[in-house]
Amino acid sequence: MERNHLSLKTGPFEMRDIFAIVANNLLKILIVAIVFGIVAFVLTTRFIATVYQAEATVALKISESADSKKITYSDLLLTQQLVETYSIILKSDEVMQEVKDHLTLPYSIDSLKNKITTTGLKNTQVLKISVQDNDPNKAKNIVNQILLDAPKIINKNFEGASLVAINSAKDGVPIYPSPLINTLISILLGAALVILIEILKEYLDDTIKSDEQIKHMFGISVLGLLPEINLDKQGDSGANGSSYGGAGK
Repeated sequence: MERNHLSLKTGPFEMRDIFAIVANNLLKILIVAIVFGIVAFVLTTRFIATVYQAEATVALKISESADSKKITYSDLLLTQQLVETYSIILKSDEVMQEVKDHLTLPYSIDSLKNKITTTGLKNTQVLKISVQDNDPNKAKNIVNQILLDAPKIINKNFEGASLVAINSAKDGVPIYPSPLINTLISILLGAALVILIEILKEYLDDTIKSDEQIKHMFGISVLGLLPEINLDKQGDSGANGSSYGGAGK
């Protein structure tokens, strides 16, 4: 007879089977989940460096023409197009070198660029400058130094527009890693791991535990149980459990 690959169960796994596995192993699941959570919290707070982010916003200011004090719609469109150009200029080698020299930063030009992100706010003349660093004060200082150095370089090399700071940066706020999120994820992973292992153990278990399993697999009924008898050295006997036997249709 071909074996039914249901691990000698009376049917395929159902949700109630999974709930039963969880209920029977609830203590183990809780212990492993808590251990995973504690380990994740300790690793996050003790061994992973916190990354802080400081931000500031600037606006592109249009130079007024000599014959008109009014800003036309075409001027606004031009300024919005220049936002992307100026976001590149803000991270140019010349600006980065000025910032590096003024703050005596230990970073290379490329490393400093990698810490800086410039984003143009959609359909506006506004640019957001963000800096990430392991030191919240240093992140703030880099942003604010860019606000000081970039307009000078832009005014010196380009005509038509300049940068005006809308707000300066404050001390960086932590953005990564998040101890709470990492701990919660680890708790869920620990619980899921135990449940998965227990489901696999149950699925691969090929021992017969009830007469219902025998009836399901072989289509026969159990007529009785044979006791398991162990004899000691003195010839005494004692019954220790029972085994299935005497089956008939």
